[in-house]
Amino acid sequence: KMEGEEVTPHNILQGDSVSTLQVVWAISFHWQCEVVVANLKLPPLATSPNIESLVLAWARTVSPGVTNLTTDWSDGLVVARLVLSSMPGLVGLEAALDSDHKNKAENIVKLVSHHLSIPPLLSLPTIPDKRVTMLYMMCLAQVLDP
Repeated sequence: KMEGEEVTPHNILQGDSVSTLQVVWAISFHWQCEVVVANLKLPPLATSPNIESLVLAWARTVSPGVTNLTTDWSDGLVVARLVLSSMPGLVGLEAALDSDHKNKAENIVKLVSHHLSIPPLLSLPTIPDKRVTMLYMMCLAQVLDP
């Protein structure tokens, strides 16, 4: 069972394009994530086959209190800390991180997206969907090559 609409073998065999695309997306995303996650510098105990757990382990290397891929990301701090851990001199990011501005999270994502050429998938401070967060993290990991 996939998230969203129910995907069944019958749907796929009947040529349901939505079901087929969901399966193709899930398979390709899984294998691409596996390649990216294999290059992450994770703590020695992080050996889960679950991509989500491994992404969270990477986030915890800079923000130990991270427990999920939704609410913990809405303030932009995890994104900023991950980037600063690999690129401490990124122009404007430290200032955005220290800012009390109401659009701090949005500004962090814009800066990271602009400087690292990552699509601004996260619409912070709105709580992101965990699949969107994982996709953003995969893009970030490929650029940072941690």
